[in-house]
Amino acid sequence: MAKCGQCGVEFEAADDAAERVSCPACGATTRTLEDSITLGVQAADHAMLELLRHEEVIATRESVRDGRVTWSDEEDGCIRTTIMGTSPQNEADSLKACRILVRTMNQLGDTWNEPTEWSEQKSDIDCVATDARHKNKKLHIQVVKAMDEKFWRTLSISKTNTKSGTPDELADTILRAVKIKYDRTPLGQRSKLVLAIDANRLVGLTHNSVVHRVREKHGTELAAMGFRSIWLVGPSISRTHQLASAVAETY
Repeated sequence: MAKCGQCGVEFEAADDAAERVSCPACGATTRTLEDSITLGVQAADHAMLELLRHEEVIATRESVRDGRVTWSDEEDGCIRTTIMGTSPQNEADSLKACRILVRTMNQLGDTWNEPTEWSEQKSDIDCVATDARHKNKKLHIQVVKAMDEKFWRTLSISKTNTKSGTPDELADTILRAVKIKYDRTPLGQRSKLVLAIDANRLVGLTHNSVVHRVREKHGTELAAMGFRSIWLVGPSISRTHQLASAVAETY
Protein backbone atom coordinates (compact mmCIF):
# COMPACT_ATOMS: atom_id res chain seq x y z
CA MET A 1 0.00 0.00 0.00
CA ALA A 2 1.06 3.60 -0.65
CA LYS A 3 -0.18 6.82 0.97
CA CYS A 4 -0.38 10.01 -1.06
CA GLY A 5 1.77 12.82 0.30
CA GLN A 6 -0.62 15.41 -1.08
CA CYS A 7 -4.14 14.30 -0.06
CA GLY A 8 -3.46 11.31 2.23
CA VAL A 9 -5.41 8.74 0.21
CA GLU A 10 -4.15 5.14 0.49
CA PHE A 11 -4.03 3.01 -2.66
CA GLU A 12 -2.34 -0.06 -4.12
CA ALA A 13 1.09 0.79 -5.55
CA ALA A 14 4.66 -0.50 -5.47
CA ASP A 15 7.03 2.30 -4.50
CA ASP A 16 10.00 0.43 -5.94
CA ALA A 17 8.56 0.59 -9.47
CA ALA A 18 10.64 2.31 -12.16
CA GLU A 19 8.00 5.06 -12.51
CA ARG A 20 5.99 6.07 -9.44
CA VAL A 21 2.22 5.64 -9.84
CA SER A 22 0.14 8.80 -9.52
CA CYS A 23 -2.47 9.11 -6.79
CA PRO A 24 -5.90 8.17 -8.22
CA ALA A 25 -7.54 10.99 -6.21
CA CYS A 26 -5.35 14.03 -6.87
CA GLY A 27 -2.66 12.89 -9.34
CA ALA A 28 0.30 13.63 -7.04
CA THR A 29 3.33 11.34 -7.01
CA THR A 30 4.67 12.24 -3.56
CA ARG A 31 4.42 9.67 -0.77
CA THR A 32 3.97 9.85 2.99
CA LEU A 33 6.28 7.57 4.97
CA GLU A 34 4.91 6.72 8.40
CA ASP A 35 7.49 5.68 10.96
CA SER A 36 7.01 5.14 14.66
CA ILE A 37 9.35 4.92 17.62
CA THR A 38 8.91 2.58 20.57
CA LEU A 39 10.79 2.93 23.84
CA GLY A 40 11.59 -0.01 26.06
CA VAL A 41 12.90 0.68 29.56
CA GLN A 42 14.61 -2.04 31.56
CA ALA A 43 16.21 -2.24 34.99
CA ALA A 44 19.24 -0.12 35.89
CA ASP A 45 18.01 2.76 33.71
CA HIS A 46 18.75 0.86 30.52
CA ALA A 47 16.65 2.07 27.58
CA MET A 48 16.23 0.93 23.99
CA LEU A 49 14.64 2.85 21.12
CA GLU A 50 13.22 1.09 18.06
CA LEU A 51 12.35 2.94 14.85
CA LEU A 52 9.57 1.12 13.00
CA ARG A 53 8.45 1.41 9.39
CA HIS A 54 5.32 -0.54 8.41
CA GLU A 55 5.60 -2.29 11.82
CA GLU A 56 9.11 -3.57 11.10
CA VAL A 57 12.28 -2.39 12.86
CA ILE A 58 14.66 -0.37 10.69
CA ALA A 59 16.86 1.19 13.42
CA THR A 60 17.64 0.83 17.12
CA ARG A 61 19.45 2.85 19.76
CA GLU A 62 20.54 1.47 23.14
CA SER A 63 21.76 3.34 26.18
CA VAL A 64 24.92 2.17 27.95
CA ARG A 65 24.62 -1.44 29.11
CA ASP A 66 27.46 -3.16 30.98
CA GLY A 67 29.99 -0.69 29.57
CA ARG A 68 28.83 -0.96 25.96
CA VAL A 69 26.69 1.13 23.61
CA THR A 70 25.01 -0.48 20.59
CA TRP A 71 23.02 0.85 17.65
CA SER A 72 21.79 -0.45 14.29
CA ASP A 73 20.50 1.05 11.04
CA GLU A 74 18.88 -0.50 7.98
CA GLU A 75 19.12 1.51 4.77
CA ASP A 76 19.21 0.68 1.06
CA GLY A 77 19.15 -3.05 1.75
CA CYS A 78 22.11 -3.01 4.16
CA ILE A 79 22.04 -3.41 7.96
CA ARG A 80 24.84 -2.03 10.12
CA THR A 81 25.27 -2.80 13.81
CA THR A 82 27.94 -0.91 15.75
CA ILE A 83 29.21 -1.66 19.25
CA MET A 84 31.38 0.70 21.28
CA GLY A 85 32.99 -0.33 24.56
CA THR A 86 34.59 -3.39 26.05
CA SER A 87 34.20 -6.93 24.77
CA PRO A 88 32.16 -9.35 26.95
CA GLN A 89 34.45 -11.99 28.40
CA ASN A 90 34.00 -15.71 27.80
CA GLU A 91 30.37 -16.71 28.56
CA ALA A 92 29.50 -13.48 30.37
CA ASP A 93 26.36 -12.88 28.29
CA SER A 94 25.03 -16.45 28.25
CA LEU A 95 22.82 -16.12 31.33
CA LYS A 96 21.49 -12.75 30.11
CA ALA A 97 20.51 -14.32 26.78
CA CYS A 98 18.80 -17.22 28.56
CA ARG A 99 16.82 -14.84 30.76
CA ILE A 100 15.59 -12.88 27.75
CA LEU A 101 14.65 -16.12 26.00
CA VAL A 102 12.69 -17.47 28.98
CA ARG A 103 10.81 -14.19 29.42
CA THR A 104 9.90 -14.25 25.74
CA MET A 105 8.62 -17.82 25.97
CA ASN A 106 6.60 -16.95 29.08
CA GLN A 107 5.03 -13.97 27.34
CA LEU A 108 3.89 -16.44 24.68
CA GLY A 109 2.22 -18.72 27.20
CA ASP A 110 4.87 -20.80 29.00
CA THR A 111 5.49 -20.71 32.76
CA TRP A 112 9.24 -21.14 33.19
CA ASN A 113 11.03 -19.91 36.29
CA GLU A 114 14.10 -17.69 35.89
CA PRO A 115 16.96 -19.76 34.42
CA THR A 116 20.13 -20.55 36.31
CA GLU A 117 23.57 -21.52 35.07
CA TRP A 118 24.15 -25.25 34.65
CA SER A 119 26.64 -26.47 37.22
CA GLU A 120 28.12 -29.47 35.41
CA GLN A 121 31.40 -28.90 33.60
CA LYS A 122 31.92 -29.92 29.96
CA SER A 123 28.18 -30.10 29.34
CA ASP A 124 26.12 -29.13 26.31
CA ILE A 125 23.79 -27.25 28.66
CA ASP A 126 24.52 -23.64 29.58
CA CYS A 127 21.37 -22.82 31.56
CA VAL A 128 18.33 -24.62 32.92
CA ALA A 129 14.86 -23.44 33.91
CA THR A 130 12.14 -25.34 35.76
CA ASP A 131 8.43 -25.09 35.04
CA ALA A 132 6.43 -23.22 37.68
CA ARG A 133 3.48 -25.60 37.19
CA HIS A 134 5.36 -28.86 36.68
CA LYS A 135 8.45 -29.13 38.87
CA ASN A 136 9.85 -32.12 37.00
CA LYS A 137 9.66 -30.34 33.64
CA LYS A 138 12.91 -28.62 32.66
CA LEU A 139 14.13 -26.38 29.88
CA HIS A 140 17.74 -27.05 28.90
CA ILE A 141 19.30 -24.18 26.96
CA GLN A 142 22.49 -24.16 24.93
CA VAL A 143 23.89 -20.77 23.88
CA VAL A 144 25.98 -19.97 20.82
CA LYS A 145 27.29 -16.51 19.98
CA ALA A 146 25.97 -15.06 16.74
CA MET A 147 29.46 -13.87 15.78
CA ASP A 148 32.80 -15.67 15.96
CA GLU A 149 35.68 -14.86 18.31
CA LYS A 150 37.47 -12.74 15.69
CA PHE A 151 34.69 -10.13 15.88
CA TRP A 152 34.96 -9.90 19.67
CA ARG A 153 38.79 -9.76 19.63
CA THR A 154 38.61 -6.75 17.31
CA LEU A 155 36.15 -5.07 19.68
CA SER A 156 38.44 -5.82 22.62
CA ILE A 157 41.41 -4.18 20.88
CA SER A 158 39.72 -1.27 19.09
CA LYS A 159 36.85 -0.65 21.53
CA THR A 160 34.52 -0.43 18.53
CA ASN A 161 33.41 -2.80 15.79
CA THR A 162 30.70 -2.93 13.13
CA LYS A 163 28.89 -5.82 11.50
CA SER A 164 27.32 -4.98 8.14
CA GLY A 165 25.45 -7.02 5.57
CA THR A 166 22.30 -7.55 3.58
CA PRO A 167 19.49 -9.56 5.19
CA ASP A 168 20.56 -12.49 3.01
CA GLU A 169 24.19 -12.28 4.18
CA LEU A 170 23.21 -11.93 7.83
CA ALA A 171 20.85 -14.91 7.49
CA ASP A 172 23.88 -16.94 6.38
CA THR A 173 25.83 -15.65 9.41
CA ILE A 174 23.11 -16.97 11.69
CA LEU A 175 23.11 -20.36 9.94
CA ARG A 176 26.88 -20.65 10.41
CA ALA A 177 26.48 -20.00 14.14
CA VAL A 178 23.90 -22.78 14.43
CA LYS A 179 26.09 -25.21 12.48
CA ILE A 180 28.87 -24.76 15.05
CA LYS A 181 26.66 -26.34 17.73
CA TYR A 182 25.08 -28.79 15.29
CA ASP A 183 28.46 -30.26 14.37
CA ARG A 184 29.47 -30.64 18.03
CA THR A 185 26.23 -32.00 19.51
CA PRO A 186 24.96 -35.57 18.95
CA LEU A 187 21.38 -35.95 17.72
CA GLY A 188 20.22 -37.59 20.94
CA GLN A 189 21.30 -34.52 22.89
CA ARG A 190 20.09 -31.96 20.33
CA SER A 191 16.51 -33.17 20.67
CA LYS A 192 16.55 -32.17 24.35
CA LEU A 193 18.13 -28.73 23.84
CA VAL A 194 16.73 -25.31 23.08
CA LEU A 195 19.42 -23.49 21.11
CA ALA A 196 19.74 -19.77 21.82
CA ILE A 197 21.67 -17.76 19.23
CA ASP A 198 23.05 -14.90 21.31
CA ALA A 199 22.60 -11.65 19.37
CA ASN A 200 21.84 -9.49 22.40
CA ARG A 201 24.83 -7.30 21.47
CA LEU A 202 24.16 -7.45 17.72
CA VAL A 203 20.61 -6.21 17.42
CA GLY A 204 20.90 -5.67 13.65
CA LEU A 205 20.86 -9.45 13.21
CA THR A 206 17.39 -9.45 14.79
CA HIS A 207 15.83 -6.93 12.37
CA ASN A 208 12.61 -8.27 10.88
CA SER A 209 14.09 -8.43 7.38
CA VAL A 210 16.84 -10.78 8.62
CA VAL A 211 14.43 -12.99 10.55
CA HIS A 212 12.15 -13.26 7.51
CA ARG A 213 15.13 -14.22 5.33
CA VAL A 214 16.40 -16.85 7.78
CA ARG A 215 13.00 -18.52 7.83
CA GLU A 216 12.62 -18.38 4.04
CA LYS A 217 16.15 -19.46 3.15
CA HIS A 218 17.17 -21.76 6.00
CA GLY A 219 13.97 -22.65 7.89
CA THR A 220 13.72 -26.20 6.53
CA GLU A 221 17.40 -26.92 7.20
CA LEU A 222 17.22 -25.51 10.73
CA ALA A 223 14.15 -27.58 11.61
CA ALA A 224 15.86 -30.74 10.30
CA MET A 225 18.85 -30.26 12.60
CA GLY A 226 16.92 -31.85 15.44
CA PHE A 227 17.14 -29.22 18.18
CA ARG A 228 14.05 -28.94 20.36
CA SER A 229 13.77 -25.40 19.06
CA ILE A 230 16.09 -22.64 17.79
CA TRP A 231 15.75 -19.01 18.86
CA LEU A 232 17.48 -15.79 17.86
CA VAL A 233 17.87 -13.81 21.08
CA GLY A 234 18.23 -10.04 20.92
CA PRO A 235 18.52 -7.47 23.72
CA SER A 236 14.78 -7.46 24.43
CA ILE A 237 11.66 -9.60 24.15
CA SER A 238 10.58 -7.69 21.03
CA ARG A 239 13.89 -8.56 19.36
CA THR A 240 13.76 -12.29 20.18
CA HIS A 241 12.36 -14.69 17.57
CA GLN A 242 11.85 -18.43 17.18
CA LEU A 243 13.47 -19.62 13.95
CA ALA A 244 12.65 -23.32 13.97
CA SER A 245 11.17 -26.12 16.04
CA ALA A 246 11.52 -29.88 15.83
CA VAL A 247 8.63 -30.50 18.22
CA ALA A 248 4.96 -29.60 18.25
CA GLU A 249 5.27 -26.45 20.35
CA THR A 250 5.60 -23.27 18.30
CA TYR A 251 5.59 -19.59 19.17
